Amino acid sequence: MCKKPEIGMQIHILDNALQRRVNGVLDVKYKKSLSGLNVWIICFIAGKTDEGIEVFQNDLEPELGVTRSAVSRCLTLLEQKGMITRVPSDEDARRKKLMLTEEGWEVAETMKEDSEATEKQLRKGFSEEELNTLLSLMERVYENIKEDPRII
Repeated sequence: MCKKPEIGMQIHILDNALQRRVNGVLDVKYKKSLSGLNVWIICFIAGKTDEGIEVFQNDLEPELGVTRSAVSRCLTLLEQKGMITRVPSDEDARRKKLMLTEEGWEVAETMKEDSEATEKQLRKGFSEEELNTLLSLMERVYENIKEDPRII
């Protein structure tokens, strides 16, 4: 008896493929391996900084849909790898704003260029209506999983 396709497994497979692509780009250019979450954090900080907005750790959690501890671990690793620094805020020295180092900016620029090519590849063969439907369905799947109390 054949099992029905599982949404979770398909998402996992897609996530792995995207992660391998990111790692491939970074390994070739920087000989460094960064997780997908690390790259998303770098790109988020770059985008907000370009808009003139300071970024703090607590800004990342809801935006990226991850826990405080996961963000904390990633930020510590990114600091160790020389991608970010934590600097006291001008308004409240107890809060540390996140800033990219020169190397962090290089990674952000590389990923910006590659993300445009990746997005184009992902959208290939889909009509605008199909893309809107796909995104809507993905949002519904995410809303469904957020109902689970174990998801923080």
